Amino acid sequence: ISVLSPEQKEISAPILDLYIPKESTLPALYNGQHGAENISEREILYKVLFDMRKDVNDLKKIVLESFRNPDQAAQLIKENASLFDGLHHEENTGRKETVLNINAPRAVEQEETPEEVQDITHVTEDDSLSIEKKEKELIMRALRKNNDKRKYAARDLGISERTLYRKIKEYGLEE
Repeated sequence: ISVLSPEQKEISAPILDLYIPKESTLPALYNGQHGAENISEREILYKVLFDMRKDVNDLKKIVLESFRNPDQAAQLIKENASLFDGLHHEENTGRKETVLNINAPRAVEQEETPEEVQDITHVTEDDSLSIEKKEKELIMRALRKNNDKRKYAARDLGISERTLYRKIKEYGLEE
């Protein structure tokens, strides 16, 4: 503080009072009627959170009941008016509220359109399209590309070196 004040380097009570805030929002200790028992911030929060949990469970029950019995929804609101205290809502001015039933079955109309049916002729696959031949071709191509370096060929093929060695032996590609 003495560094901040250009005129005076000596700090007095009035000068110190200028730098100390008048109102503080910091947490304070509470020494109430119980004396030795201190109520911590955690205990207060737990109490609030448990009350909120109870309120949320009550709200879940009410919402579930209103979905099960849409006719009794208005009655449920009247019975549990205490839960809605403090909420700002507009008064009904003679309007009739519309309630949508989400679970009501919908009538789906489908137009029947004749579908054209085409005959598909099955083409017999060539032997060159067999999996083993393609696998063999890929292995040979990878080996040629990598100058017969099996480690790099396996990496290009995305398989382990051990699997590549086994496939080479299986197809008789050892040169």
